Order: sequence, then structure tokens, then C-alpha cells
Amino acid sequence: MGKLVRKNLILDSDELRALAETLGTSESAAVREVVAAALQHRRAVAEAAAALEAIEARGGFDADWEDLAADRAH
Repeated sequence: MGKLVRKNLILDSDELRALAETLGTSESAAVREVVAAALQHRRAVAEAAAALEAIEARGGFDADWEDLAADRAH
């Protein structure tokens, strides 16, 4: 984790309180957890997009299944 700094955020206090209670953390920890989860989600989406682009570059899913079927036939 990087250096913690104080930030002035405008949030719905009821929603933040509910989130913190749901996570069983303080409100500050809840915000940190949500920021970390959002970053992890963005990385996962980028990785999935790259994987799909690689599959498409090889001819798509159909080509992969055809190659697999041909390999099993031999």
C-alpha cells in the first residue's frame, strides 16, 4: 500500500456508513477497500480484453476449437 494521505471527499454519509457496517470496517477503511477493488477490477478488465484480442488475432474461438478437434483426431 502506498502512503496514506488525507483527502476531502463529498460522499453520502448514510451510504458510507452502511458500506462500512457491511464490510465490518471503519469508514476510512471502507473507502480504501473500494478504491483498491476498483483498481483491481480495472486491471482484470484490461487483462481480459488483452486475452480476447489475442484470441481474435489467432482467428477467434472457432479456430481454437477447430485446432483442438484436429489435434484430438490425430
